Amino acid sequence: MADEKPSLIQIDDDWKAQAQAEKQKLAEAAKAKDAAKAKTATPPPAATPTEDAGDDGTPFDQLVRTVLTQTMLYLGMLRTGRATTDYDAAKRQIDMLGVLKDKTAGNLTADETSNLDIALHEARSRYVSAVSQTII
Repeated sequence: MADEKPSLIQIDDDWKAQAQAEKQKLAEAAKAKDAAKAKTATPPPAATPTEDAGDDGTPFDQLVRTVLTQTMLYLGMLRTGRATTDYDAAKRQIDMLGVLKDKTAGNLTADETSNLDIALHEARSRYVSAVSQTII
């Protein structure tokens, strides 16, 4: 009797085999489902200039996003753990975007120009909104 293996090991091996078989069936079903989706899938809509489509864009676009983010930070529109506003610094960042627009006129791609215009408009609108709320 000392040489006999407990029946629990047999049951455990059966369970492992059954789990493997179920896992394989699920994987095959998932592949079939993905293949069916791929046949009927429509391409995703194009990203708007302000959306991050997984592409960091050109270095110029990155620069514009950095300045815009700093502007939002100075306006107190980003959560950083403490609420701080510095309207003078925000205005300097907006002025910097304006300088970028003036100095790069005619030297940017259409996308870069559009992104810069959108960022400048967004920054100015948010600045006016933030300042008018503090005055009232």
